[in-house]
Amino acid sequence: MLSAIRKFFTAPVYNGDPEKTLDAKITHRVSVALLGLAILSFPLILVGTSQQNREYGVISSSLSIAIWLFTILLVKLEKRTVAKIIILTVNTASIYFSIFTSGGLAQPTIFAMLFLLAAAHLFFPSKGAIVYGAIILALTSLLYGLHIIGVVQETQSTNIVQGIFLTFAFTLIASATILAISSSNYQANIKAVLERENELYERNIELDQLRGALEQRVSERTIQLEKRANQFEAISTVASSVASLKNMDELLPAIARLVIESFGFYHTGIFLLDNSKEFAILVASPTEAGKQMIANGHKLRVGEVGIVGRVASSGEPRVTLDTGLDAVHFNNPLLPNTRSEMALPSK
Repeated sequence: MLSAIRKFFTAPVYNGDPEKTLDAKITHRVSVALLGLAILSFPLILVGTSQQNREYGVISSSLSIAIWLFTILLVKLEKRTVAKIIILTVNTASIYFSIFTSGGLAQPTIFAMLFLLAAAHLFFPSKGAIVYGAIILALTSLLYGLHIIGVVQETQSTNIVQGIFLTFAFTLIASATILAISSSNYQANIKAVLERENELYERNIELDQLRGALEQRVSERTIQLEKRANQFEAISTVASSVASLKNMDELLPAIARLVIESFGFYHTGIFLLDNSKEFAILVASPTEAGKQMIANGHKLRVGEVGIVGRVASSGEPRVTLDTGLDAVHFNNPLLPNTRSEMALPSK
Protein backbone atom coordinates (compact mmCIF):
# COMPACT_ATOMS: atom_id res chain seq x y z
CA MET A 1 0.00 0.00 0.00
CA LEU A 2 2.73 2.44 0.99
CA SER A 3 4.69 1.49 -2.12
CA ALA A 4 1.70 2.28 -4.35
CA ILE A 5 1.17 5.65 -2.61
CA ARG A 6 4.86 6.50 -2.94
CA LYS A 7 4.78 5.56 -6.61
CA PHE A 8 1.68 7.71 -7.18
CA PHE A 9 3.36 10.75 -5.66
CA THR A 10 6.59 10.25 -7.65
CA ALA A 11 6.95 12.01 -11.00
CA PRO A 12 7.25 9.65 -13.99
CA VAL A 13 10.61 9.26 -15.72
CA TYR A 14 10.94 8.67 -19.46
CA ASN A 15 14.30 7.15 -20.31
CA GLY A 16 15.89 8.66 -23.37
CA ASP A 17 13.57 11.71 -23.32
CA PRO A 18 14.84 14.26 -20.75
CA GLU A 19 12.52 17.06 -21.96
CA LYS A 20 9.42 14.91 -21.47
CA THR A 21 10.68 13.83 -18.05
CA LEU A 22 11.26 17.44 -16.98
CA ASP A 23 7.82 18.56 -18.19
CA ALA A 24 6.16 15.71 -16.29
CA LYS A 25 8.15 16.58 -13.16
CA ILE A 26 7.06 20.25 -13.31
CA THR A 27 3.34 19.48 -13.73
CA HIS A 28 3.49 16.74 -11.11
CA ARG A 29 5.20 18.98 -8.53
CA VAL A 30 2.72 21.83 -9.01
CA SER A 31 -0.19 19.39 -8.62
CA VAL A 32 1.32 17.95 -5.44
CA ALA A 33 1.99 21.46 -4.09
CA LEU A 34 -1.62 22.52 -4.73
CA LEU A 35 -2.80 19.31 -3.07
CA GLY A 36 -0.69 20.20 -0.04
CA LEU A 37 -2.15 23.72 0.08
CA ALA A 38 -5.68 22.32 -0.11
CA ILE A 39 -4.96 19.96 2.78
CA LEU A 40 -3.35 22.74 4.85
CA SER A 41 -6.38 24.96 4.28
CA PHE A 42 -8.56 22.72 6.46
CA PRO A 43 -7.16 23.95 9.82
CA LEU A 44 -7.45 27.57 8.70
CA ILE A 45 -11.05 27.02 7.64
CA LEU A 46 -12.02 25.29 10.87
CA VAL A 47 -10.32 27.85 13.09
CA GLY A 48 -10.51 31.15 11.22
CA THR A 49 -13.94 31.21 9.60
CA SER A 50 -17.48 31.64 10.77
CA GLN A 51 -19.93 28.76 11.00
CA GLN A 52 -21.68 29.92 7.84
CA ASN A 53 -18.48 30.09 5.77
CA ARG A 54 -16.96 26.98 7.34
CA GLU A 55 -19.23 24.56 5.54
CA TYR A 56 -18.56 26.25 2.20
CA GLY A 57 -14.81 26.22 2.88
CA VAL A 58 -14.75 22.50 3.74
CA ILE A 59 -16.67 21.62 0.56
CA SER A 60 -14.41 23.85 -1.53
CA SER A 61 -11.22 22.37 -0.07
CA SER A 62 -12.49 18.80 -0.46
CA LEU A 63 -13.32 19.47 -4.10
CA SER A 64 -9.86 21.00 -4.60
CA ILE A 65 -8.17 17.88 -3.14
CA ALA A 66 -10.12 15.68 -5.57
CA ILE A 67 -9.20 17.91 -8.51
CA TRP A 68 -5.46 17.97 -7.68
CA LEU A 69 -5.42 14.19 -7.21
CA PHE A 70 -7.02 13.93 -10.64
CA THR A 71 -4.34 16.18 -12.21
CA ILE A 72 -1.62 13.98 -10.64
CA LEU A 73 -3.31 10.98 -12.23
CA LEU A 74 -3.41 12.79 -15.59
CA VAL A 75 0.36 13.31 -15.40
CA LYS A 76 0.79 9.58 -14.78
CA LEU A 77 -1.39 8.93 -17.84
CA GLU A 78 0.78 11.29 -19.97
CA LYS A 79 -2.02 13.88 -20.21
CA ARG A 80 0.19 16.71 -19.01
CA THR A 81 -1.31 19.48 -21.18
CA VAL A 82 -4.81 18.65 -19.94
CA ALA A 83 -3.54 18.69 -16.34
CA LYS A 84 -1.91 22.11 -16.86
CA ILE A 85 -5.08 23.62 -18.34
CA ILE A 86 -7.17 22.23 -15.46
CA ILE A 87 -4.76 23.68 -12.89
CA LEU A 88 -4.86 27.16 -14.44
CA THR A 89 -8.61 27.11 -15.15
CA VAL A 90 -9.70 25.90 -11.70
CA ASN A 91 -7.44 28.34 -9.86
CA THR A 92 -8.50 31.23 -12.09
CA ALA A 93 -12.20 30.46 -11.61
CA SER A 94 -11.76 30.04 -7.86
CA ILE A 95 -9.85 33.28 -7.38
CA TYR A 96 -12.12 35.40 -9.58
CA PHE A 97 -15.23 33.93 -7.95
CA SER A 98 -13.76 34.87 -4.59
CA ILE A 99 -13.00 38.38 -5.87
CA PHE A 100 -16.53 38.74 -7.32
CA THR A 101 -18.28 37.62 -4.13
CA SER A 102 -16.06 39.50 -1.68
CA GLY A 103 -16.31 43.01 -3.06
CA GLY A 104 -14.49 43.13 -6.40
CA LEU A 105 -11.18 44.82 -7.11
CA ALA A 106 -11.13 46.57 -3.75
CA GLN A 107 -10.13 43.29 -2.13
CA PRO A 108 -6.45 42.16 -1.97
CA THR A 109 -7.42 38.75 -3.37
CA ILE A 110 -6.70 40.10 -6.84
CA PHE A 111 -2.96 39.86 -6.21
CA ALA A 112 -3.22 36.07 -5.94
CA MET A 113 -3.41 36.09 -9.73
CA LEU A 114 0.31 36.84 -9.85
CA PHE A 115 0.94 33.30 -8.61
CA LEU A 116 -1.01 31.87 -11.55
CA LEU A 117 0.84 34.10 -13.99
CA ALA A 118 4.09 32.57 -12.76
CA ALA A 119 2.57 29.08 -13.03
CA ALA A 120 1.49 29.76 -16.63
CA HIS A 121 5.04 30.77 -17.50
CA LEU A 122 6.36 27.62 -15.80
CA PHE A 123 3.93 25.36 -17.68
CA PHE A 124 4.30 27.00 -21.09
CA PRO A 125 7.69 28.77 -21.17
CA SER A 126 7.44 30.12 -24.71
CA LYS A 127 4.13 32.02 -24.64
CA GLY A 128 2.41 31.03 -21.39
CA ALA A 129 2.97 34.31 -19.53
CA ILE A 130 1.84 36.43 -22.51
CA VAL A 131 -1.32 34.45 -23.26
CA TYR A 132 -2.34 34.02 -19.63
CA GLY A 133 -1.47 37.65 -18.88
CA ALA A 134 -3.89 38.68 -21.62
CA ILE A 135 -6.57 36.42 -20.10
CA ILE A 136 -6.03 37.94 -16.64
CA LEU A 137 -6.22 41.45 -18.08
CA ALA A 138 -9.44 40.62 -19.91
CA LEU A 139 -11.07 39.07 -16.82
CA THR A 140 -9.95 41.95 -14.59
CA SER A 141 -11.26 44.48 -17.13
CA LEU A 142 -14.59 42.60 -17.18
CA LEU A 143 -14.70 42.67 -13.40
CA TYR A 144 -13.95 46.40 -13.44
CA GLY A 145 -16.72 46.98 -15.99
CA LEU A 146 -19.19 45.06 -13.80
CA HIS A 147 -18.10 47.19 -10.89
CA ILE A 148 -18.71 50.41 -12.90
CA ILE A 149 -22.27 49.42 -13.84
CA GLY A 150 -23.02 48.34 -10.29
CA VAL A 151 -23.19 44.57 -10.74
CA VAL A 152 -20.35 44.07 -8.26
CA GLN A 153 -20.96 45.82 -4.94
CA GLU A 154 -18.23 46.56 -2.44
CA THR A 155 -18.83 44.74 0.81
CA GLN A 156 -17.81 45.76 4.25
CA SER A 157 -15.92 42.76 5.56
CA THR A 158 -16.24 42.07 9.25
CA ASN A 159 -12.69 40.79 9.38
CA ILE A 160 -10.52 42.65 6.88
CA VAL A 161 -7.29 41.71 8.64
CA GLN A 162 -8.11 38.01 8.46
CA GLY A 163 -8.89 38.25 4.72
CA ILE A 164 -5.65 40.07 4.03
CA PHE A 165 -3.68 37.52 6.05
CA LEU A 166 -5.23 34.52 4.28
CA THR A 167 -4.67 36.10 0.88
CA PHE A 168 -1.10 36.97 1.76
CA ALA A 169 -0.39 33.48 3.13
CA PHE A 170 -1.83 31.76 0.07
CA THR A 171 -0.01 34.04 -2.38
CA LEU A 172 3.28 33.74 -0.48
CA ILE A 173 3.23 29.95 -0.19
CA ALA A 174 2.02 29.41 -3.76
CA SER A 175 4.53 31.86 -5.23
CA ALA A 176 7.36 30.43 -3.15
CA THR A 177 6.46 26.95 -4.38
CA ILE A 178 6.47 28.05 -8.02
CA LEU A 179 9.81 29.83 -7.54
CA ALA A 180 11.28 26.76 -5.86
CA ILE A 181 10.15 24.52 -8.72
CA SER A 182 11.47 27.03 -11.28
CA SER A 183 14.82 27.22 -9.49
CA SER A 184 15.04 23.44 -9.32
CA ASN A 185 14.28 23.16 -13.03
CA TYR A 186 16.82 25.87 -13.81
CA GLN A 187 19.50 23.99 -11.86
CA ALA A 188 18.50 20.75 -13.59
CA ASN A 189 18.76 22.44 -16.99
CA ILE A 190 22.18 23.89 -16.13
CA LYS A 191 23.34 20.46 -14.99
CA ALA A 192 22.00 18.83 -18.15
CA VAL A 193 23.72 21.45 -20.32
CA LEU A 194 27.03 20.94 -18.50
CA GLU A 195 26.73 17.16 -18.81
CA ARG A 196 25.99 17.45 -22.52
CA GLU A 197 28.87 19.90 -22.91
CA ASN A 198 31.25 17.49 -21.14
CA GLU A 199 29.92 14.61 -23.21
CA LEU A 200 30.38 16.63 -26.39
CA TYR A 201 33.90 17.61 -25.29
CA GLU A 202 34.80 13.96 -24.61
CA ARG A 203 33.35 12.91 -27.96
CA ASN A 204 35.34 15.63 -29.70
CA ILE A 205 38.48 14.33 -28.01
CA GLU A 206 37.64 10.79 -29.14
CA LEU A 207 36.96 12.03 -32.66
CA ASP A 208 40.26 13.94 -32.69
CA GLN A 209 42.09 10.84 -31.49
CA LEU A 210 40.31 8.70 -34.06
CA ARG A 211 41.05 11.22 -36.79
CA GLY A 212 44.69 11.35 -35.74
CA ALA A 213 44.89 7.56 -35.74
CA LEU A 214 43.25 7.39 -39.16
CA GLU A 215 45.56 10.06 -40.53
CA GLN A 216 48.54 8.16 -39.14
CA ARG A 217 47.29 4.90 -40.63
CA VAL A 218 46.68 6.59 -43.98
CA SER A 219 50.14 8.14 -43.85
CA GLU A 220 51.74 4.81 -42.94
CA ARG A 221 49.75 3.05 -45.62
CA THR A 222 50.73 5.69 -48.17
CA ILE A 223 54.39 5.28 -47.25
CA GLN A 224 54.06 1.52 -47.55
CA LEU A 225 52.38 1.83 -50.94
CA GLU A 226 55.01 4.28 -52.14
CA LYS A 227 57.71 1.97 -50.86
CA ARG A 228 56.05 -0.98 -52.56
CA ALA A 229 55.70 1.00 -55.77
CA ASN A 230 59.39 1.96 -55.61
CA GLN A 231 60.29 -1.64 -55.02
CA PHE A 232 58.25 -2.81 -57.99
CA GLU A 233 59.84 -0.09 -60.10
CA ALA A 234 63.27 -1.19 -58.90
CA ILE A 235 62.50 -4.82 -59.70
CA SER A 236 61.29 -3.81 -63.13
CA THR A 237 64.43 -1.77 -63.68
CA VAL A 238 66.65 -4.65 -62.54
CA ALA A 239 64.76 -7.11 -64.73
CA SER A 240 64.96 -4.91 -67.83
CA SER A 241 68.63 -4.22 -67.24
CA VAL A 242 69.43 -7.88 -66.66
CA ALA A 243 67.57 -8.86 -69.83
CA SER A 244 69.91 -6.69 -71.88
CA LEU A 245 73.07 -8.30 -70.47
CA LYS A 246 74.30 -11.75 -71.40
CA ASN A 247 77.87 -11.80 -70.08
CA MET A 248 77.99 -13.01 -66.43
CA ASP A 249 80.99 -10.77 -65.72
CA GLU A 250 78.79 -7.78 -66.58
CA LEU A 251 75.46 -9.21 -65.41
CA LEU A 252 76.28 -9.95 -61.76
CA PRO A 253 77.90 -6.55 -60.94
CA ALA A 254 75.05 -4.81 -62.74
CA ILE A 255 72.46 -6.65 -60.62
CA ALA A 256 74.30 -5.85 -57.38
CA ARG A 257 74.63 -2.17 -58.35
CA LEU A 258 70.96 -1.81 -59.39
CA VAL A 259 69.75 -3.48 -56.18
CA ILE A 260 71.73 -1.20 -53.90
CA GLU A 261 70.75 1.91 -55.90
CA SER A 262 67.07 1.01 -56.08
CA PHE A 263 66.56 -0.15 -52.49
CA GLY A 264 69.12 2.03 -50.74
CA PHE A 265 70.87 -0.82 -48.93
CA TYR A 266 74.06 -0.31 -46.89
CA HIS A 267 75.78 -3.20 -48.67
CA THR A 268 74.87 -5.78 -51.31
CA GLY A 269 76.86 -8.75 -52.56
CA ILE A 270 76.37 -11.74 -54.85
CA PHE A 271 77.92 -15.08 -53.88
CA LEU A 272 78.43 -18.14 -56.10
CA LEU A 273 79.22 -21.64 -54.96
CA ASP A 274 82.52 -23.12 -56.01
CA ASN A 275 82.63 -26.36 -58.03
CA SER A 276 82.83 -28.51 -54.89
CA LYS A 277 80.00 -26.51 -53.26
CA GLU A 278 82.15 -26.16 -50.20
CA PHE A 279 82.45 -22.37 -50.22
CA ALA A 280 80.23 -19.42 -51.18
CA ILE A 281 82.50 -16.95 -52.98
CA LEU A 282 81.75 -13.20 -53.23
CA VAL A 283 81.83 -12.35 -56.94
CA ALA A 284 79.99 -9.02 -57.24
CA SER A 285 79.47 -5.99 -54.94
CA PRO A 286 79.27 -2.25 -55.75
CA THR A 287 80.41 -1.01 -52.32
CA GLU A 288 84.01 -0.18 -51.42
CA ALA A 289 83.98 -2.86 -48.72
CA GLY A 290 82.61 -5.35 -51.22
CA LYS A 291 85.27 -4.54 -53.79
CA GLN A 292 87.96 -4.96 -51.14
CA MET A 293 86.50 -8.30 -50.06
CA ILE A 294 86.45 -9.49 -53.69
CA ALA A 295 90.09 -8.44 -54.02
CA ASN A 296 90.91 -10.41 -50.85
CA GLY A 297 89.09 -13.51 -52.21
CA HIS A 298 86.32 -13.34 -49.61
CA LYS A 299 84.48 -16.65 -49.21
CA LEU A 300 82.32 -18.34 -46.57
CA ARG A 301 82.16 -22.04 -45.79
CA VAL A 302 78.76 -23.50 -46.73
CA GLY A 303 76.64 -24.43 -43.72
CA GLU A 304 79.09 -23.06 -41.20
CA VAL A 305 79.98 -19.37 -41.56
CA GLY A 306 77.50 -16.50 -41.53
CA ILE A 307 73.98 -16.15 -42.79
CA VAL A 308 75.19 -16.57 -46.40
CA GLY A 309 76.81 -19.89 -45.57
CA ARG A 310 73.67 -21.06 -43.79
CA VAL A 311 71.34 -20.09 -46.67
CA ALA A 312 73.68 -21.64 -49.22
CA SER A 313 73.38 -24.89 -47.28
CA SER A 314 69.62 -24.86 -46.57
CA GLY A 315 68.42 -23.20 -49.77
CA GLU A 316 65.89 -21.19 -47.70
CA PRO A 317 65.91 -17.40 -47.36
CA ARG A 318 66.83 -15.93 -44.00
CA VAL A 319 66.26 -12.46 -42.48
CA THR A 320 67.93 -11.15 -39.35
CA LEU A 321 66.50 -7.90 -37.99
CA ASP A 322 69.10 -7.56 -35.22
CA THR A 323 72.46 -9.08 -36.05
CA GLY A 324 73.60 -8.65 -32.46
CA LEU A 325 71.05 -11.27 -31.37
CA ASP A 326 71.71 -13.75 -34.18
CA ALA A 327 74.30 -16.42 -33.45
CA VAL A 328 74.62 -17.17 -37.18
CA HIS A 329 75.77 -13.64 -38.03
CA PHE A 330 79.35 -13.28 -39.28
CA ASN A 331 80.89 -10.10 -37.87
CA ASN A 332 82.76 -8.65 -40.86
CA PRO A 333 85.24 -5.90 -39.83
CA LEU A 334 84.80 -4.24 -43.24
CA LEU A 335 81.04 -3.75 -42.55
CA PRO A 336 80.93 -2.36 -38.98
CA ASN A 337 77.54 -0.58 -39.44
CA THR A 338 75.60 -3.74 -40.26
CA ARG A 339 72.45 -3.96 -38.09
CA SER A 340 70.17 -6.19 -40.17
CA GLU A 341 70.96 -8.84 -42.71
CA MET A 342 69.12 -10.82 -45.41
CA ALA A 343 70.25 -13.63 -47.67
CA LEU A 344 68.22 -14.95 -50.63
CA PRO A 345 69.12 -18.17 -52.48
CA SER A 346 69.00 -18.28 -56.26
CA LYS A 347 67.70 -21.61 -57.57
